[in-house]
Amino acid sequence: GDKYGACDSPRSQVDLKSVLSDESQSGLDVLPVVQKRSTNRHALRKSWLSNSICLSEHLAQDNEEMARKIHMAYESAAKKMNQKTKLMLIRDRLGRASQQTYKANRVGCVQFDGLVEGYRFQSMVASIIILNAVFIGITSDMAMQRAVSSFANQNAGTHADVQGPLWSVVCDFIFNFVFIAELVLRIVILDTRFFLGADWKWNLFDSCLVLLSIVEMMLSGVGYTTNFMRVLRVVRVTRSLRMIRLVRFTHLVRKLRLMTVAIVNCGMMLMWAVLVLLIVIFLFSVVFLNALSQYIADAPVGNEYVDDMLVFFSSLLMTMVTLFMAVAGGIDWWDVMRLLLEVSPGYAVVFMLFVIITVLAVLNVINAIF
Repeated sequence: GDKYGACDSPRSQVDLKSVLSDESQSGLDVLPVVQKRSTNRHALRKSWLSNSICLSEHLAQDNEEMARKIHMAYESAAKKMNQKTKLMLIRDRLGRASQQTYKANRVGCVQFDGLVEGYRFQSMVASIIILNAVFIGITSDMAMQRAVSSFANQNAGTHADVQGPLWSVVCDFIFNFVFIAELVLRIVILDTRFFLGADWKWNLFDSCLVLLSIVEMMLSGVGYTTNFMRVLRVVRVTRSLRMIRLVRFTHLVRKLRLMTVAIVNCGMMLMWAVLVLLIVIFLFSVVFLNALSQYIADAPVGNEYVDDMLVFFSSLLMTMVTLFMAVAGGIDWWDVMRLLLEVSPGYAVVFMLFVIITVLAVLNVINAIF
């Protein structure tokens, strides 16, 4: 009761009025600030709205421009697709026409396609090649006999090695004609496979041999003149290359094919083995060549060993050949040993070291590889 009574006192009422008057005065002071803030908010809203409208207009313009570009690109792509489709149609028509023409041309050769690549045809060609090899061997032996007879009778310049009997000329012409016919037959039947097939290398080799045969027949028809004699001799030597064609038909004999495949697969190892052997022979050849050149330079006139040294060690190449023959059985290595003993026993020891390295090391490794 005292508390509420105190509040109702005149002093309390005076204080309350003063407080209310102060608050109202402060409210009047804050009012302009609130109005200013409200004005700023309205201005920001108007600015944001105007910017949004401008942005929307720009986006609409960009969308229209993009749509126009997409439409133009679509029309351009459609035109290109139509052009490409026309080209594809033309190409397809040409392809079908060429395929029909190819089939029409192949109708008459279908029965010969299997014949050319068949076992019988290849066996026949291999047999002809073997007969031709025998014929070349016989004619070569006869040419040697004629050359010896011409030398014995002092008939130099008669070209006895080239001029053979009539029957050999006729047989040579028959063989050449058969090989030309066989090549033409394979070209006609195999068509593009002759040049682009799996056996194009062999076909190129066969074509070169046939071309050389044609050149040989043309030179023989011109006559045995001095101007064409050297060319004719070289061309006739190349006839022996026909025997290489037998390698192509090794698949006809299984065991022979296995041997051929083994040799071909060892070709790279053989090359490296020969290279190692040549390096060893070259190093020792340089040592012996320097020693023997000093001995020959200081040797007196009439030295009985100089002539033999010139036979075996006259040059670097001959020295390498001598060392190879010494380890390969071409000559008795004692014939070389006694010459080196005359120069110095030390070089004889070096030669024995060469024989040991080559025979017991290098050649054994090569034998193990093969």
